[in-house]
Amino acid sequence: MSIETSYGILGVSRVFFPTRSDQNTEEERCIGIEDTASIIARYLPGG
Repeated sequence: MSIETSYGILGVSRVFFPTRSDQNTEEERCIGIEDTASIIARYLPGG
């Protein structure tokens, strides 16, 4: 996910380290990334 700012683009991503107990599908691993990005955007100048 990316956020355009007045001084460039901020990339927001999630690093996934699989474990044997992880049963999430690839799509489920990114659930909530939009919420995380919107929280970060609040603290950007002009956000």
